[in-house]
Amino acid sequence: MKYDRWVFVLLFLCLTPAVFAGHFQNGDTVCFLGDSITHGGEYGYNIYNFYLTRYPDQKIDFYNCGVGGDTASAVLRRLDEDLYPNKPNQITIMFGMNDVGISLYTAHPTEKERAAQQSRIDAYKKNFDFLFKKLQKECPATITIITPSIYDDTGINDKKPCFFNANSALAACSDFLKTYAKQNNVTLVEFNAPMHTYNIEQQKLDPKFTIVGPDRVHPRAPGHLMMTWLFLKAQGVSPIVSSVVIDARNKKVCQCENATCSALTVDGKTVSFSLLEKSLPFPVPGGCSTFIQTLPIVEDLNQEILKIENLPSGNYTLTIDATAVGQYSSTELSKGINLSMNTSTPQYKQSRHVYYLSVKRRAAELTLRELAGVRWYLHSFSVNMDDLAAVKTLYETKMPKGYFKTLIPHYLERWGKRAEYVADFQKWDRETRKAAKPVAHQYKLAPAL
Repeated sequence: MKYDRWVFVLLFLCLTPAVFAGHFQNGDTVCFLGDSITHGGEYGYNIYNFYLTRYPDQKIDFYNCGVGGDTASAVLRRLDEDLYPNKPNQITIMFGMNDVGISLYTAHPTEKERAAQQSRIDAYKKNFDFLFKKLQKECPATITIITPSIYDDTGINDKKPCFFNANSALAACSDFLKTYAKQNNVTLVEFNAPMHTYNIEQQKLDPKFTIVGPDRVHPRAPGHLMMTWLFLKAQGVSPIVSSVVIDARNKKVCQCENATCSALTVDGKTVSFSLLEKSLPFPVPGGCSTFIQTLPIVEDLNQEILKIENLPSGNYTLTIDATAVGQYSSTELSKGINLSMNTSTPQYKQSRHVYYLSVKRRAAELTLRELAGVRWYLHSFSVNMDDLAAVKTLYETKMPKGYFKTLIPHYLERWGKRAEYVADFQKWDRETRKAAKPVAHQYKLAPAL
């Protein structure tokens, strides 16, 4: 598939981290620290699903440590309760959206507003530096810095007024982080610049296009998939689910990468073999089928290649476990076919099952994230967060209206049951891991009828 010239700009941006740290390893515990884009978003869960299906024999624990509304300074009040107990040895950090004061970016800012804009950026730099050094001192973990995702101030949007040039503040934060990462010898993953470039180019075709959502802030599935791709590319993960090359004329397996191929037989024009892959295809989230045509996400993350050389000319039917999954010409097969997105294969179906189980795991964790978010908010008040009667009184008498106030009734109901929600999360975590184990499949390639 061919992509526009600007894809190469994106590739350059995402392939040049300040320090290349490589991908997560067996035994790692990874925490994604951030604001609402991490809290409720999908990129961390996509990364979990990638590792789960690509490295099913490895035990890597992933925890969402995002809280809606959080900043590089306010996060300090929840580290002891919300981050450190997970004992991470890998931490990713993405802040900025709430730090820069998006609402300051009016169409015609006053001098006072311009000064406030710069003051917020300067404060972000100081706060991030303090947070980074505190984490280095208190938590022996490898830190990956992520530049903030974009605020869409360029698209036409009838649903949400625009704060003009607000993304310039996030870009300024990103520039600071790039320099900071180099100075501190840590990996940086760039979200802001590639997402902004992609947005601009797509809006030339459709002014109403946005890689984020209608609120101009929170990415939806395609935006989070792009973030996932940028993150995994920066880590240098292998694109290979499996790669099998068979020479039909000489009846031999020439290559079998990340899989075991056995029981090869060639009977005239029919080729049969057994294949046990070490991975499953990465389950691309729903709602992204069109989006993945615009970036090399499948090429970079999802290569399940079957190549049959020296077949007699003609068309062939491929069956896996006695189920037809497609027809291909001998020419196509000699070049290699990618089965990762073939919805008829048992591997694809197994991968989707893993994805659906991971959705349940995510739902359980988001309940815990809501509780963590409320406790982060309650730090603003002089109240014992564990004294539910005191929290209820605060809610009924002094708490101002707002998003977190709407969550207090849930908190009062659920905090005492937190152990049950933890157990639920752990159950679905075990189920997804169990479901991700590959099994052997029987392949048969025969002339199409």
